[in-house]
Amino acid sequence: MKSYLFLVITFFFCLHAFCGILTVSPNGTYPAKYNNVANAITAANEGDSIYIYPGIVDEHITLNKRLVFIGAGINPRTYNKNPTQWGHNYLLQFNAGASGSAFMGIIFSNVQSPAIVNNLLFSDCQFYNLGIELNGNNLLIENCLFSSVNLRLRLFGAQNNVVRNCIFSGDNTYGGGINLEGGSNTRVLNNVFCSNSLNSQAIGRITNYIAIGSAVLIANNIFFRTNHSATSNSELTYTNNIYYLSTDDIPGDPALTKNVRANPNFVNYPNEGAVFNFTHNLNLKPDSPAKNWGTDGKDAGVWGGAAPINTGFEAPIPRIYNLEVNNAIVPPGGTIQLKIQATKAQ
Repeated sequence: MKSYLFLVITFFFCLHAFCGILTVSPNGTYPAKYNNVANAITAANEGDSIYIYPGIVDEHITLNKRLVFIGAGINPRTYNKNPTQWGHNYLLQFNAGASGSAFMGIIFSNVQSPAIVNNLLFSDCQFYNLGIELNGNNLLIENCLFSSVNLRLRLFGAQNNVVRNCIFSGDNTYGGGINLEGGSNTRVLNNVFCSNSLNSQAIGRITNYIAIGSAVLIANNIFFRTNHSATSNSELTYTNNIYYLSTDDIPGDPALTKNVRANPNFVNYPNEGAVFNFTHNLNLKPDSPAKNWGTDGKDAGVWGGAAPINTGFEAPIPRIYNLEVNNAIVPPGGTIQLKIQATKAQ
């Protein structure tokens, strides 16, 4: 707990010393510099961080500069059950100037990138409603939740993109999966694709007759009541994946590819499938065949690989829910007096 308090104090000391951290309270509930994201973006310099307190962001935003956005987390079981959430049908859109931006701990309704935007990071975020469409190189999407009826992650022609340790969950053919088009060297690693529909497809094309792309690696994933692909396996390399209750043929020779049919034995997820929610627990039981099944000798699924998911889907800083400054004017060499209340992030 001491390390978290130290981080909180360091974080907000930089804030009031103008070290490039801006705060937004979308609903005016928390003490913050701004009450809307657009004004914070206008005031921010390249590379600054914007912390968005719990609340609903009802703004259409077109981002044109490199910034870091940190939300309060997406898990409703955490403090006061209020996440940071982009409002229903409100759009976050990028132009090329947003390359290098990062987003952590935020729920998004609709994210689009009509321009080529490179080096984006999405971590510990949730996507619902209309989903996310990105066009760029060197994108990293990790520890995220895609959970909706028709929502899919769409990645247009790009290189060296990584989708890892995410949960994709839907209840029909189109929900809870990834669509690709063009590009090369996409890696889909240590994800869980789970559905309550045997017609769902985890990996598909964005446009019929346009190739998914070359050197697409699908490894260390768990497919639970969902089929692995709606396209030819010749475009994709599958290895060390676990399949349960899927109806498609498993790609390749299991002895060579280590793609097998087996119950992953989640701690708590219904056998008939479901759209994922936070009452479910995709941890592996001790006897799970996914244990140590990955290409790296670690577990298949979201708890293995290079970026094991954290139980709360929280952004990697404490959740601040109250900040009071007791002395607004501090002389040179003086001491700023802060009252900070927070819960730890993970």
